[in-house]
Formats: sequence, C-alpha cells, structure tokens
Amino acid sequence: MENIIPSLSEENKKEPILTPADLVKRHMQDPTHVVTDEELRNVKVGDDAEDEKEVNKEADAKEDEIEKLPNNDDLPNPYEVLG
Repeated sequence: MENIIPSLSEENKKEPILTPADLVKRHMQDPTHVVTDEELRNVKVGDDAEDEKEVNKEADAKEDEIEKLPNNDDLPNPYEVLG
C-alpha cells in the first residue's frame, strides 16, 4: 500500500518560490539551461508568487507611516471640501 500522507521530511523540502522573472533570469544566465515543462508548471504567478513575510513587513511599514502622520484623525470630510 502506498504512503498517502507525506512524511515530515517531504514537507520540509519546500522548493523556493519560482516566479517568471526568476525562471527567465536563470535561463539567461546559464547558456545550457533548458526550460522544462515541470519548471513551467511550478512557476508561481499572482498571489501565489508573493512571499507572505514580505507582504506582512510592507503592511507593517505602511501602518507605521500612517501612524506617524500629524493629525491623521483630523482628515477633512471630502463633502465639506467640495462645499
């Protein structure tokens, strides 16, 4: 009977996220590199390609930037500005 549940060692061997830019860079730097069907299937695009840690770090930086703004609670009402 086959092992249906992946072992812990297989889970820890996660491949790095391969974006289209990474694949092109690898292909252009190595003249002997051939883009395989497997590489194309494993390319991550859109939300899958984003690194969660990087996204969280950028979100925290934006929150800090907004908190540092003076009078960030006293923003004018756009309807009052229009008159």
